[in-house]
Amino acid sequence: MTLRPLLAYLPWQARDMAIRGLAPLAIMLAIGGIPVFAFLRSQEVVDLANDAMQADFVKNVYQGVASLAIPLGALLFMTSSVALDRDKQHVRFFFSHQVNPARYYLQRFLVGLVVFLAIFALAPGGIELFLTDVNVLGSLAAFAVTLLLVGGMTVLAASLTNRDGLAVILSFVIIRTLQQLAAQDLLAQWMRPIVRGLPPIETMSIISQALVEGRTLVPNDVIHVLGYGLGLLAAGLFVMHRGPLVR
Repeated sequence: MTLRPLLAYLPWQARDMAIRGLAPLAIMLAIGGIPVFAFLRSQEVVDLANDAMQADFVKNVYQGVASLAIPLGALLFMTSSVALDRDKQHVRFFFSHQVNPARYYLQRFLVGLVVFLAIFALAPGGIELFLTDVNVLGSLAAFAVTLLLVGGMTVLAASLTNRDGLAVILSFVIIRTLQQLAAQDLLAQWMRPIVRGLPPIETMSIISQALVEGRTLVPNDVIHVLGYGLGLLAAGLFVMHRGPLVR
């Protein structure tokens, strides 16, 4: 099977994902821009290069807002992509030619990953260029790790249900709550192995925050999160390949 029909969809996928990718950047600008602007306006002299207090304030606001924008952006990454295609009957058009659904959504995932990171880079890149030093590469790595795990969850949910957004959001909240309780030793003994087997959302959040702040990572935790994300993605694509796409 030739790749030409599949690659023909690439520009359209990039445009669709670019619209979605504006969301985390908008969150950064809306939530972080207002306090930074108000603080700098209140200063008699704005000198971020020589005033450590001003620079630290901007950096702390950025790190706090990034910890919110990254998971929210990841939840919008692939959510409703497959469900919308089903509801609008786009799948009958997309796959009327020699295009494999699993390959199509894998391409969409990869295109979205690149587009999301490119757009999000404007936030730490702009702060680095015009305000103060932040960890640009670490921020992009944090977003990539989050996109991989949450995106993998979404692809699997989309392959199993028509309500992938609701399924992923509920799963995200419930799993993270359980893992936080487990970390505080507040769960029953029989629940702990089950919670350990769930997607490592809390570990992902810890890794993401550490990358944004430039702190040291635990290699095994990184491998766990990346491996789990890839496994979920592969499982979702396998179900799409084997099962009926239209229900």
